[in-house]
Amino acid sequence: MGLLENIALTGFLGSDFLKWLWFMSERNDGIFNIKDIGHAQLAVNGRFRLEKVDGSFKESFTYSGCQSENCTSPAEARLSLFKGKAIKEAGITLIIEDNEWSFTLDSKCLDIKSMKPPKTEKIKDAENNEDDSEGRFYERVFLIERAVVVIDSLFASFMAERIGDIWNDKIISEINTWLEN
Repeated sequence: MGLLENIALTGFLGSDFLKWLWFMSERNDGIFNIKDIGHAQLAVNGRFRLEKVDGSFKESFTYSGCQSENCTSPAEARLSLFKGKAIKEAGITLIIEDNEWSFTLDSKCLDIKSMKPPKTEKIKDAENNEDDSEGRFYERVFLIERAVVVIDSLFASFMAERIGDIWNDKIISEINTWLEN
């Protein structure tokens, strides 16, 4: 079986992961313990795209946290999930210590899009007291990699629950209760 066939057969897992991530971030006040990193705070930050495909009909909407009366509220978005829509993209805010990232996580291949990593300070080269752009580059790469490690770790935790015995017995009913409220 080829890569595209595997993606088509397991495409629901990314959406389930984003739903689980949203649920867990609200259930745990956004605090997760990440191996080799420690505590990380993660939140779905009010930007996401939901979609439902029924045969050839595709219905989707984007929620971006707006405050007018015509906007979809988080409660309405959760109800849409309960009624069968799937999360296709979610805006994520990640905080580790004093560093904050924001990005969009896509459900199809768990692509990280539009990442805004923490700001890096200008680093002076010790020898000639000039801006060390190479040092800043490597610091940004480190910060981006750190966010990827967190998402990978959370996905591994999700998959351990998803294939475990408690998924059908406990987690689905907790998520559905959360979606209804």
